[in-house]
Amino acid sequence: MKRKRDSKDTSDSIKRTKASAQQGPDHDHQSAPSILRLYYPQVLTLREYLLQATTSKHKKRRITNYGSGTGSSSQDADAGFVNLLDTVLVGFHTVKKEESDLVDYQNELSIFSTQVTGSEAKSSGSQPVLPFAEIVEFAIWQLFRKHTSGHRPPHVLCHGYWHTGLGEVKIADREKVENNHGAEATLPDRNEHVDRLKGEAWAALPSLVGAGSALILVQLLQNCGMFIPLDGGKNNYLQISGKCSH
Repeated sequence: MKRKRDSKDTSDSIKRTKASAQQGPDHDHQSAPSILRLYYPQVLTLREYLLQATTSKHKKRRITNYGSGTGSSSQDADAGFVNLLDTVLVGFHTVKKEESDLVDYQNELSIFSTQVTGSEAKSSGSQPVLPFAEIVEFAIWQLFRKHTSGHRPPHVLCHGYWHTGLGEVKIADREKVENNHGAEATLPDRNEHVDRLKGEAWAALPSLVGAGSALILVQLLQNCGMFIPLDGGKNNYLQISGKCSH
């Protein structure tokens, strides 16, 4: 008997995801604009990338089935988030899974938790499941910490943020910042990409990836280019994360 699906589009999307996952990490998403291939050896949907970034069979099954109408994780699936998983494109060179990254991440997270006001990050032997909004802030903070030259890191998420100098690494208030005379000055632009990623539409991402999600998602934000489709015209995309392409 043929199983009834809640949505034909969602069902077709999951079938494509399963097929692409079987083809391995060298699979390029068929709808990826050719210009993205000039910058990235591999271009996958967000769902496909997450499948490559985890080695856990249980996590792979959860990511694959989310929003498909099968499995417990699909019962409360958010349609908007499912759409993000299957329409956001991720361009990358390689998926990093080195143990040294985990050690560095835990050490950096400990420093971040003591320097950033209101952070929920804790120093611990295990990786806590952090809210995605906080993972975004941590990724930006770490980009500034690693950057040794120039005004700010050449990364989309760093626009509108400032380094405090004097060896102290903090994320400045994007609304107002003190000038050299102690008076408050309004920053010229808000970072719409950060605002978007910290919104409700992306909030379910850490829960979907599960334990260890923060490291996977920090690497996604820092090392990959992420692009969302725009209305009007085929293959029109807006870069929302990754190194600046101009």
